Amino acid sequence: MNKLVIFLASITFLLSNCKKTSQPSSPAALNLINAVVGSQPLVTDFAGSDSIGFSIANQLAYGYYSGYTNEFTEVPGIVQLGLFQYPDTTTQISPLYNLTLKLTSGSIYSLFLAGSVSLPDTMLVTDILPYYPNADSVVGIRFVNLSAGSNPVSVNMIGSVLGSEIKSLPYKGISSFHTYLATAEINSYTFEFHDISSGALLANYTLQDMNSGLGPNATSGNDNYLFNNFTLALIGSPDSTGTYAQTCVLINDF
Repeated sequence: MNKLVIFLASITFLLSNCKKTSQPSSPAALNLINAVVGSQPLVTDFAGSDSIGFSIANQLAYGYYSGYTNEFTEVPGIVQLGLFQYPDTTTQISPLYNLTLKLTSGSIYSLFLAGSVSLPDTMLVTDILPYYPNADSVVGIRFVNLSAGSNPVSVNMIGSVLGSEIKSLPYKGISSFHTYLATAEINSYTFEFHDISSGALLANYTLQDMNSGLGPNATSGNDNYLFNNFTLALIGSPDSTGTYAQTCVLINDF
């Protein structure tokens, strides 16, 4: 008998005699962003409040985002997440955050860590990321206000009327994704955050090198922003200067 026929017959027999089992669930994707004013790097502990070894510790630097340190995939279900201020990760020190997260299979989340060391705050968002067909040469950008104590802010593109992109964004307010052209002739976009009450410029951010291969998604042969989604966050304190002054951070969404 032909070996292929024997193989197929064997597979059919095994499949017909196997007990039906549930399919493994897809992992959940989690973005963590440290915008806690006054914080040291936050060390992640997905065992909750247990102490962890520095050799395996992942650190979330304030106001910094990288796929290597801020993007996680987790088994769906109940996840206990402890976040310690580096280097206080011993059992004698309580974590700055001890969070219980319920993550759904295949879902994407952004966990924004905000507030201050004395009054930490969080915002968990389930992300629905737009898909852009090849015919649309665009990038998706949304805006979030993580500046605790700030007045509502507006967002505009430089040179445009205040509030032309976002009219009002209160603390922990987040917009939907806006689409912008990312064609070869466009080099950059500069966005400004303004205090609505005074009109004062609080911070700005320039998305530059749009299609030069030098930006946040740069890989050989791929454009930086084309067909991707990003979050532009206002962080810092309106009462601070230096490291914790109001500024912007660009977050690469999955």
